Amino acid sequence: MKIYEALEGLGLPVCHPPYKGAEQSYITYQLLGQSGQIYAEGREAETGALYAVSIFAENFDAEILSRAKAALEAAGYITTVDMETYDQETGRTQIALLAECVGAEYG
Repeated sequence: MKIYEALEGLGLPVCHPPYKGAEQSYITYQLLGQSGQIYAEGREAETGALYAVSIFAENFDAEILSRAKAALEAAGYITTVDMETYDQETGRTQIALLAECVGAEYG
């Protein structure tokens, strides 16, 4: 399953950066890399994909974090929280997740 498909049911805009919409809360994703995970007969049989997923919301929103993590895990991604930052200029919190999956399609 593509990463945006795993996240689209959250009711927030989901896109590859930059986000150009007007919503205060949204999610972006970027491919960090791919690597061979399983090899058979000298060829790569399964590829792993690692994504950075960023949740932007007014203040800290634990519900969005919990729902995003659950949606990614239900789609087969191993998901960890990388960091949280607050931007005083925009008043938004960014929660950065790392999501990794074997056999994930890019997108």
